[in-house]
Amino acid sequence: MIIEKRKILCVDDEFSALKILETILQAHGYEVMFADSGKDALELISKQKIDLVLLDVLMPELNGYEVCRRIRSDERFKNVPIIMVTSLTSKEDRIRSIEAWADDFISKPFDRMELLTRIKVLLKQRESRKHLEEERLKSHMLESVSILAGGIAHDFNNLLAAIIGNIGAVKMRMTPEDKGFQSLSNAEQNCKRAGELSRRLINFSTGGDPVKKVMSLPVILVDVISAMLQGSKITPEFSLPDDLYPVSIDARQMAQVPINMAQNAKEAMPEGGAFIVSGSNYHSSDQDATLLPRGKYVMLSFRDTGVGIPPENLVKIFDPYFSTKETYSEKGMGLGLAVCYSIIKRHDGIITVESECGKGTDFHVYLPAACQEQTGSVIEGEQMQIASMSS
Repeated sequence: MIIEKRKILCVDDEFSALKILETILQAHGYEVMFADSGKDALELISKQKIDLVLLDVLMPELNGYEVCRRIRSDERFKNVPIIMVTSLTSKEDRIRSIEAWADDFISKPFDRMELLTRIKVLLKQRESRKHLEEERLKSHMLESVSILAGGIAHDFNNLLAAIIGNIGAVKMRMTPEDKGFQSLSNAEQNCKRAGELSRRLINFSTGGDPVKKVMSLPVILVDVISAMLQGSKITPEFSLPDDLYPVSIDARQMAQVPINMAQNAKEAMPEGGAFIVSGSNYHSSDQDATLLPRGKYVMLSFRDTGVGIPPENLVKIFDPYFSTKETYSEKGMGLGLAVCYSIIKRHDGIITVESECGKGTDFHVYLPAACQEQTGSVIEGEQMQIASMSS
């Protein structure tokens, strides 16, 4: 996977200062752009995607404070981190930087490692804010869609019940040899497929808060996935260590995740292949790229060796009703991954995806480990109910 370099705009009217910054930043993998005036900086940032700005204060025409204010006044750039880099060191100058809505202030001559550390911290903070905003918008969208879906499903079910009832009444007065009997049977089957869509809509809209019990994830994964792939050309492979942390989950809700993962694998590999399910204990830190809160987690990976997902579709893969299916009876339904996202979110976890066309797709699920104070176990009846959900 190609990682795009972070782009930093350096603004200073002294050429020697720009060259120093260029040497430092390029040596640490950043892409560097230059502007020797405030005017040029404003023009450049309006045309380029900039990840961070290093801004000198004392410049002709527009000083750094005014440039910072103008950048902040544009809604498009309100989240671009700005560090004032200046020879001014007084308390008043720092206050003016704050008033101009700069994110940080560093004095010349600066320590190279101090500058790099501050840049790294601000870029991580920006990524965290961006991630939280995306999660907030996605959660809001899912909530809105689920309310709409629930209302539609309710009315849809009533219509289907009436249609199926009338078809059944007509068929009772016919024999299989009668003209039209087969057409009515086909219509009845299509109504049942529509009922499956209705069931998914209801499941999506009424998941509710999970009723959690402490349990071991392999109990769900092995039973459900084995049942889902039974009779297919796909071979499930499990790598689930005995020392996986227990998790506190709603078993019936969480069972929908491996069900949908296995269904996706079947559609990605119509000619067969391997579906690899693995698990590991995961410790998140403040510097974690997943942006998970610090703590202990169980990471589950679901990998297929299928056709993969194009890059332009990866960003939409968890959206309700987004679907790449062009065949099968479920064309266009696109609720499976949205359901997974919603369930995992309710359990304070996250789901991510990586894919490469022609090589397969990896889904990674992170769920918080159960606290030591929590206790519980899987009861036999519940285990059987979980397995039956995939049949």
